[in-house]
Amino acid sequence: MPPTNILLQRAPITTSNVCNTPDCFATSAFVRQYVNLTIDPCSDFFEYSCGAWLNAPRIKEKDISIDSFSDVSENNVISLVNIMESSYDDFMSKQLKTNADGFNVVEQADTDRSNFQKTKDYYNICLQSERSIVDLYPEIAYIRNTLFSINSTADLIPKNLGHTLAYFTRHSIPSFFDAIVTRNDQNHDYNFAFIQNPTIGEETVKIVEKIISETLGQQNKTQSELNASHSSNIQLWSQSEVKAAANTYIDIQAQLKNITDIIDALGQENVTINRNISALVSSSSIIDWTTYISDLVTPEFATNLGNPFASIQEYQQLLEKILSSLTLKEVQDFLTVRYVVDRYTKAMFTFTTGPTAVNETSTEDLFATNITRNQALCANEVGTKFYNSIGRFFALKTIGGINEKNEVDTLIHELQTSWLNHLPATPWLDAATKAKAVEKINALKPRAVINMIDPDWTNPSSIKTYFDNFTIDTTSYYKSASDYYTWKADRHWKSLGNKVSNEQWSDEGYASYVNAFFDPQLNQVEIPEGIVQRIFYDNKFPKYLNYGGLGTVIGHELTHALDNTGRLYNSAGYKENWWTPASTEAFQNRSQCFVDQYSKDSITNKSTGKKIQIDGMNTLGENIADSGGLTIALTAYREYINQVQKQEPLMPGFETLTQEQMFFIGYTIPRCNYFNEELTGYDPEDEHAPWSIRVKNSLINSAEFAKIFNCPAGSPMNPHKKEEDRCVIW
Repeated sequence: MPPTNILLQRAPITTSNVCNTPDCFATSAFVRQYVNLTIDPCSDFFEYSCGAWLNAPRIKEKDISIDSFSDVSENNVISLVNIMESSYDDFMSKQLKTNADGFNVVEQADTDRSNFQKTKDYYNICLQSERSIVDLYPEIAYIRNTLFSINSTADLIPKNLGHTLAYFTRHSIPSFFDAIVTRNDQNHDYNFAFIQNPTIGEETVKIVEKIISETLGQQNKTQSELNASHSSNIQLWSQSEVKAAANTYIDIQAQLKNITDIIDALGQENVTINRNISALVSSSSIIDWTTYISDLVTPEFATNLGNPFASIQEYQQLLEKILSSLTLKEVQDFLTVRYVVDRYTKAMFTFTTGPTAVNETSTEDLFATNITRNQALCANEVGTKFYNSIGRFFALKTIGGINEKNEVDTLIHELQTSWLNHLPATPWLDAATKAKAVEKINALKPRAVINMIDPDWTNPSSIKTYFDNFTIDTTSYYKSASDYYTWKADRHWKSLGNKVSNEQWSDEGYASYVNAFFDPQLNQVEIPEGIVQRIFYDNKFPKYLNYGGLGTVIGHELTHALDNTGRLYNSAGYKENWWTPASTEAFQNRSQCFVDQYSKDSITNKSTGKKIQIDGMNTLGENIADSGGLTIALTAYREYINQVQKQEPLMPGFETLTQEQMFFIGYTIPRCNYFNEELTGYDPEDEHAPWSIRVKNSLINSAEFAKIFNCPAGSPMNPHKKEEDRCVIW
């Protein structure tokens, strides 16, 4: 049990202030799955809050690393499967969490049913369609024989390469570069295109020869596969040709990685950004960029050489050297393999019945249900690709109607307002910087739970219009998946030159993704439905758990607006140095405290005994946001209690803990994490430190935590002898 001196600090408990409703008993049982209250909270609060979860057999038996986020994500996928395994009528009659007020389920029932079925069609074709390598053959033939034939005359090579690279971009496949459409950093009313160094898939490089052999190799092919290759007019490769193509691919990828490393080493401030079509067109004699651009955008946009189309000049120059050193066959083989690798890993072989298959009837051990792995994979894919359709149904199932969405909006508003009320009292900011900081937080736009912009998830007609130009081939998963990537890319590329809304949701707000976001260019916080789930939030939880859970997530994202990166943007989302020198110096000094604190921490690979040090500079933004988010949420909770003039009931089984002590348990249990001995999945370069370290340090830096748990000075959770030794910015 906690130390006696802590218990003495609490008000006398009577049965009248302990909740005894079924919801409270259910919540109490839920929290007890995580905590180990026999631990001294002033010695190790992470173990105190997460000990039962960490020692549960299902966690200790893992050969992977896992956290509470994973639990939520798995439950979200299960919900998606349950939605997709239902008919529309069954879903509407049996799976709604509330009455779905505000979602137009009666007024637009036919359109809603049609949208549901379209999403379900993709799920079914994903689940039922046989995957075969022969589906790749026609497009491989098109790439090798039509788009980029090595028999073309020399004068056609740049144009052919332009067509080929545009084809890859339209199919969302990186080639010698990545091409993206993103918000114009100098004019947010418009998007612009950016040619950048490609993401190098190191894992696929390791198995590329195996992938080529299984798809394009002559060995172990069935007669039907051989017949299909002949019908498509492609020549399958001998083992020596497979090896040669793999070596070519690996060598070119290594060269691309090398120039990527060079650009990264230069840093953003030392590279030249060419910002229009004219500069890109003149950057190469090998790639016909005019052809490339014309294949992607509207004719009106392509013909205006002054239109924005950004590229890194130094990367283009280094890429030109690589391309000039390659033979036509090497270029052709690289692009062929690049296509095969992408489709093999993305569209073709999510699961198969071939050599790389997972058992179709196997149930992933993370799911304590009868859901098969394939159902989970396909539901997750639908949740990712059709989040603007299934997101509506996921919200109706797991959160409720517009009233429940409004409750989350209210929570965000309370936190934002609370910070605005206290921000002017920040002692180390001078008046000029303080005024700008208040202006920025006041202008910050929150988006929560569901998209009500484009499309509007409460409006089935809006969803139908959004997906109108995308059709699903119910006979071919491969074609449907491939068409999806083309449809999505075309939506982005055709937006160039057209005014875009500044009220946008990110492309990552899908149901199974448990995260939240701050966008500095939009000055916008996004709290998607995937994280508005039990453990972080439940409208049947006491407020102290919701403020400790989702409230600290919201506070974290709000704080990103004024972290080491967010502070470089003004209230309109443009980069501006709006800080005075004095406030800048004060911010940097306080930031250095966080850098030094986290850099002293490490985690150990128990299988090797090697310690991996935390990079305090790389993780600085997240650590600042953790600290600020915790303070904002606790302050807002106190203001809520002051407003209602009534303490919340305590939870049964937790009668010896105060409401604010439960707030800190609510903060920690969504952040429980377990690492196996090998630290599988941990990336030392991740900008997020492990949760155990983040929780420990954010609480160590909280003077309120020490007071609430009466932790003596010098104890592990209150090591500071002086208050000024704590790392605090917001």
